[in-house]
Amino acid sequence: MGFDLVRGSVYVSEAEAEIGGDCIATDSPTPPPTDPPTDADTPSPTDETTTDRAAGCPISWSDCDYTQESCYKGPNFDDGTVNSQDKDQYSCWGPISEHAVTINSAGKGKLSHTYIYGMQGESCHDACLRRGDAIGADWYCDDLGWFNGDDDVDNNAILNGDTDANGRCSTPTGDDGPIRGQARLKGAAGAWSPYMRKDGRCYYHNARGKPKCFTWNAQVYRLCPCADFQQLLGRDHDVVDLTIGSTDISVDGSKPPSATGWYREGGQSCRAFCESGGLSCNEDVHRKFRGADMMKDLENALGGGICNQYVDTSDKAQSPSFRNSGSMCYVNTPGSNGSKFNCNTISRTKDNYRFCYCS
Repeated sequence: MGFDLVRGSVYVSEAEAEIGGDCIATDSPTPPPTDPPTDADTPSPTDETTTDRAAGCPISWSDCDYTQESCYKGPNFDDGTVNSQDKDQYSCWGPISEHAVTINSAGKGKLSHTYIYGMQGESCHDACLRRGDAIGADWYCDDLGWFNGDDDVDNNAILNGDTDANGRCSTPTGDDGPIRGQARLKGAAGAWSPYMRKDGRCYYHNARGKPKCFTWNAQVYRLCPCADFQQLLGRDHDVVDLTIGSTDISVDGSKPPSATGWYREGGQSCRAFCESGGLSCNEDVHRKFRGADMMKDLENALGGGICNQYVDTSDKAQSPSFRNSGSMCYVNTPGSNGSKFNCNTISRTKDNYRFCYCS
């Protein structure tokens, strides 16, 4: 571990970031005042659900009023060094689930991006699709959204939600609380950075081509760049034919298709498999199948619990397909025209399989 005196932040190796490390506070906790403060006139609340703001929290931020059952709170800081006044990030800065920083011209495409935190163990693809659905927006994670566009993408500021020195990462317990420096990953940056660790410590990176939307880590909240489907991809959240022929997995044609729909086959090509049931491999449906959104829709149609990650970084002849190692689902890039698709190729091992649409 070391200090970057120019930026005033801390840099650590990926190993240190993963195993934890001591919480760093540059200032000691502020003791309570000896005299009671003078209260100013308080205007009547405009909403009856409004609650008092925790002492020390910035008055420019709204109270925490996100009480839905699905709400997951930001990390608490209950060790004497960081949270001596029994405040937490949630009461000062609102729920991490509502964190959103919009930059009008960001990423290599210089598009509007909204940066949000995903849940622990959630990929940025899942986070953008989930959060977009919740607010009525069509969002897709942009692998290039961590790059600068016309506007500066300051990792510290978007992690904080305020400025590079103030916010849920740097001043988790409010303006009068201790300062907690963000940490810069030194060396090869993690594919899931930038992120907030489960103890509330935030990490950023400089290698902006390294992070990928499909990755996740069970111990961190990833910061995700979400962009509008139309602006990013030139299409809507498309819905393809999700008719399911069978939820069973066939190996070497052990369960031939009997009707139009999607199947899973390991050991045979889609062409051979479909023809074994008197059907044909539908190239048109396959060529239109692209992106993590379609892969997630197909997985759900098959009952879910299949894909650990949706890998959409390149076009494949066997898209969509499943690789047993890591339970990875591979799908063509979200803007693909499907030109590389081939009905005739076969998975290398029988533990892997292809998703085949027969008609």
